[in-house]
Amino acid sequence: STTTSIPNVTVSGTYTNNGTLTVGTALSGTGGLTQSTTGTLNLGGTSTITTLTATAVGNTVNYTGAAQTVKATTYNNLTLSGNGAKTLQAGMTSITGNLSLSGTATTAMVVNLAIGGNLVIGTGTTFTTASNYTLSVAGTTNITGTYTDGSTGAKTLTGDITLNSGGVWNETAVSSYSIAGNFINNATTFTASTGIHTFTGNAAFSGSTTTSIPNVTVSGTYTNNRTLTVGTALSGTGGLTQGATGILSIGGTCGIATLTASAVGNTVIYSGTANPQTALPITYYNLTLTQNGKTFATPPTVNGTLDLRLYS
Repeated sequence: STTTSIPNVTVSGTYTNNGTLTVGTALSGTGGLTQSTTGTLNLGGTSTITTLTATAVGNTVNYTGAAQTVKATTYNNLTLSGNGAKTLQAGMTSITGNLSLSGTATTAMVVNLAIGGNLVIGTGTTFTTASNYTLSVAGTTNITGTYTDGSTGAKTLTGDITLNSGGVWNETAVSSYSIAGNFINNATTFTASTGIHTFTGNAAFSGSTTTSIPNVTVSGTYTNNRTLTVGTALSGTGGLTQGATGILSIGGTCGIATLTASAVGNTVIYSGTANPQTALPITYYNLTLTQNGKTFATPPTVNGTLDLRLYS
């Protein structure tokens, strides 16, 4: 039950960690260390041990030092804390549990990475993807630090995405996204690329920050409860429903199969510069038409306010 804290550990045999083992300076040796389901391993320095087995469900390996190289193995729960850059090595392609960043740790993803649990990017931390590597998260994604996507590889985010106040979401490369959960955007900064963002679940958009995505495809059923701006194309075989507090701004084409915008209080804005911009002939509550001409195949119904203006 007591933490075993030893600065320098060399393993030449085969050991199993069932409690909490803290190695402050160096974990080395030609042997093997296996994490049991109850094992917590805190590594403050180098980890050059020949074999580290950390796949048991429930165990956690925590890199707590300054700049560190993360050993290439499969982890259940992996925590990157402390400060400085944590370097992920080729050969580490899977985290079966959670990946958490805390302190002021930073990491750059240099492998295709599949996370079987949750991704937590804490306050003061930075998670960066690069090159053409792919990222998948089976659980939730929670961001209070900085997420920078510089990779052209596909991203698959299955659980809810929560962007907290202070958080930064910045897509610097063009890649495709498949998102199945709720999208809760309270981020300080949100920047999406022109890659297609496909929403596949039965969920909602919410949060105080405008979610501005150039290309949105809806193949599931989503409800917009806040402000969603689609700059280039809103499409898909699914349905988008405007909640009572929903504001939807469409700057380009609108080819989505079903748009439901009759809820009292919601607003749809057609803000495209195409002349004319084609709009859907449905029932709206508040409808705003800006910029150049708009065309409807048949007359729409507006139950609230029709606002015609030159600018948004």
